[in-house]
Amino acid sequence: MKYAIQLNGIQKRLPAGFRLPASFQGFADRCCEAQRGDLGWFAIKTGPTKELLGFDPKDQVVPILRLPDGGFVAFWFCTKRSPALICCDSEGAVDVVGATWADFLTRLSKRKTGIPDLDDRELAKLPSIRGVGRKLTPLTAKRREFKKWIEQHAPEQPDTNDTTAEEIRAELVKLMSRHFDKGRLRPRILLFVTLTSRTYKVDWAAYGIKPYPAPKRLQPVLQRLVTYLGRSLKKSEVSVAPDGCVWVERNICLGDPSFYKR
Repeated sequence: MKYAIQLNGIQKRLPAGFRLPASFQGFADRCCEAQRGDLGWFAIKTGPTKELLGFDPKDQVVPILRLPDGGFVAFWFCTKRSPALICCDSEGAVDVVGATWADFLTRLSKRKTGIPDLDDRELAKLPSIRGVGRKLTPLTAKRREFKKWIEQHAPEQPDTNDTTAEEIRAELVKLMSRHFDKGRLRPRILLFVTLTSRTYKVDWAAYGIKPYPAPKRLQPVLQRLVTYLGRSLKKSEVSVAPDGCVWVERNICLGDPSFYKR
């Protein structure tokens, strides 16, 4: 199976005045000659960013590689001339993985991107690609800068360390515990909830995305969650783990934060 490559979609999202590096085209050419997995597990194409980041970065973050879990590797335009490379996984965890595109290519060649789907490639040696260097650029300064940028742009989160949040967490764990006891879903239960003034729907990841079998049972506690958040839920992920952790939309943990550090 060949790599999926969609350069036009990436180019359309780039900020005005920026062009893909020549070595990026060389990288795409090598992927055209390889089988999927030879150079890592990914597709060369763009994709949405708001769902995983929790905010709309506009043209400051442009995905260029899509990962199998739904995450992405993207240009982060800290500067227009030489953007850094960041990775955002399916859980919304983000980090800088390259100071520049050339630095990222060098890390890819050495299996030191820190991204399992890229470092665990089938070929032991990366084919010759223009732009691959010998030394890696330290990422400490870029990571510090990126962390500050994320903190500035991330939406304000509700204070989940209070009695109401803890009651909602405990009730969701109680309602879901019967599914864990039967071993039907491990290691967590993932719900997809839409609860607005007009619509109520709950799906769950049970051997594919399917309607939850007892939505009325969950409605009261989910309504409390909507009231607590102060907004509707629209295809929002609610993750309930056997250890009692409950995450809402991947970045809100309900209950005492110290509970999640046990």
